[in-house]
Amino acid sequence: MKPINVIMIIFGISLIGSYIIYDNTSKKINEVVANNYLGKQTVYKEDTKDNIIGVLRIPKINFKMGFYDYQSSNNNVDKNITLLNNNLPDSKNGLMVIAAHSGNSFLGFFKNLDKLVINDIVEIYYHNKIYYYIVDDIYEEDKDGSINYQKNNQDNVLILTTCSKKKEKQLIVISKLWKEEINE
Repeated sequence: MKPINVIMIIFGISLIGSYIIYDNTSKKINEVVANNYLGKQTVYKEDTKDNIIGVLRIPKINFKMGFYDYQSSNNNVDKNITLLNNNLPDSKNGLMVIAAHSGNSFLGFFKNLDKLVINDIVEIYYHNKIYYYIVDDIYEEDKDGSINYQKNNQDNVLILTTCSKKKEKQLIVISKLWKEEINE
């Protein structure tokens, strides 16, 4: 075997190994931070925009990840799950939108979002409360940078979105607030 072939094989193996280590490490770091957030009482401060301010948990697909303030540089789809608007569960508007990548890369946080069905539970941990949402609708629409949803003014809604497995489509999961309780 030529030396260049050996070098290319070693380089390829190193690249794959680095990807696997990076993928596992970044997910574990966020999981540790999310677990710390869930395990203690938190006090919201306006100047903590680069800290996790809440946690999205979807028990059915074993998903738990922290999210950042809308203004944070960490609120970026190329780093984490991302708030697409400045509304949170306790906002008067009552329409919270979270997006993330799907797929098999280390950024594919919503890769199993398509496994959700109507009546599944989605949880938001925010300001010492747990907000329980029930999946109410799931659909796909053209991927054009917008979400076509007409909210009823009385509903508190959480929308999760990611790329669909169908080319040029996005998956939309609509869930409505079912109940909230104090997280002690």
